[in-house]
Amino acid sequence: MSLQLPLDTPASSARRRSLYETWESAETIIQELPDLETLACDGRVLAVWVREKGEHRYPGFQFNLDRQPIPQMKPLLHLLRGPNGLTDEANQAGWLEVEWLYAPHVLLEGSSPAEILPHDPERVLAAAREEFGKDHQF
Repeated sequence: MSLQLPLDTPASSARRRSLYETWESAETIIQELPDLETLACDGRVLAVWVREKGEHRYPGFQFNLDRQPIPQMKPLLHLLRGPNGLTDEANQAGWLEVEWLYAPHVLLEGSSPAEILPHDPERVLAAAREEFGKDHQF
């Protein structure tokens, strides 16, 4: 069964643009993280395809102060992309993960996972396990 995403509206396009304009391109990050593409392919980093720019962009919340991926990103992305997660052909670009990561979450007292992830990644991982399969251990 294929998920049909709604057509973009001016508001949704503006919101998406406000997000990706703050994210870095591979060209910027790869200087400090030469294995960036491998990390993205291995599911340790979220790469979001930005059609308007014709490139992947990388949300900053997934990197620590040393510009290394937060270790909890791999199990988090695994849960989000797993059998109980956001799996769908439409998710090839990473935008379904972005939707979850930027939405207020009840298990995070209304904060978004993206807000909490940099300083308490285990808490975000626990929320994802609760939502997408608490029996799943990575």
